[in-house]
Amino acid sequence: MYSEKEKYVMANDAYKVLKETIEGQDWSYKEDKEKLILTCRVNVNIAGKDSTVILWAGAMPDSMLVQVTSPLLPGGNDEAKYMVAVAVSHLNYNLPVGDFDYDITTGAMVFRIANSYIDSPINNSIAFDMFKTTIDCVCSNYNPLLKLAQGKSDFGDFLSSMNLRVDTSALEMEGDKRKRADSVFHTLCEAVEHRGCAYRKSSDRKAVIFQMSGDHFPVDLAIRVDEERQQLRLLSKFPYVISEDKRVGEGQIATCIASHGLSDSNFDYEFFSGSIFFKVSESFLNRDLSEGLIQYMIDLAYTLVNEYNYKFYQFDQGEIGLADLMSTL
Repeated sequence: MYSEKEKYVMANDAYKVLKETIEGQDWSYKEDKEKLILTCRVNVNIAGKDSTVILWAGAMPDSMLVQVTSPLLPGGNDEAKYMVAVAVSHLNYNLPVGDFDYDITTGAMVFRIANSYIDSPINNSIAFDMFKTTIDCVCSNYNPLLKLAQGKSDFGDFLSSMNLRVDTSALEMEGDKRKRADSVFHTLCEAVEHRGCAYRKSSDRKAVIFQMSGDHFPVDLAIRVDEERQQLRLLSKFPYVISEDKRVGEGQIATCIASHGLSDSNFDYEFFSGSIFFKVSESFLNRDLSEGLIQYMIDLAYTLVNEYNYKFYQFDQGEIGLADLMSTL
């Protein structure tokens, strides 16, 4: 759809927005103009102690994404890695946007959040929201995750200290949120109609639900416009649940493994029911979302869910184990 030159021009424009936002906060930073990556250091307070959060922000020409990440753990106690994976799975299920990406082989962890700029340019409001969400999630959860990774606490301790607060009080939202949400919902309905999919919609909730045929299982998609948060959020629930004997522990670790390395999406897991969800979201703060961007979200969800739902099914049925699952992802 776009030439390599066009992709680079758009990535460079997005990069400039990230840089302008950082400069507006007066954060110290270094830049790699060739790779379109910015590294900045933000002074924060974590559990009453002065600390520094490192932020990596960049534009990705090939995938047409902007991404903000922050490293939390460089590694950890080998014996605690699976417990950390369980904790990460639980954290991500409860996050409205962004996710903690955990490499269970090395113990390294980052928080990440991304948005696409396909036909919908990134603006300073979105960039600031990405930075602020990252800082909030890192500051709120760094100490509990560190203690867990060092083997100094258990999952029960982690649950009691888990903090999912995301402060949006400083976020400037210009214009009429409802009007913009209605516009995005209209574009969403058009995008689904243009795919020729039969769908159900709820105008009150600004949501659509539809199904697509898959190789092994149908792919169910629910897309909702979050007016308050100014987010378009897509969820795809797998058509089965993880068996009770694997529900706590193995199911959480499996979804953590599957999410590692994804750029702008993740797999959520609800361990009480054993349900698995695929999640991807896009911000429409002070911008309209193009139909092309919404089609990208649907294509991404369909591709990954269609690929992964059978692998998780094989894992649940005992046809493959965790090690086999890791080798196929």
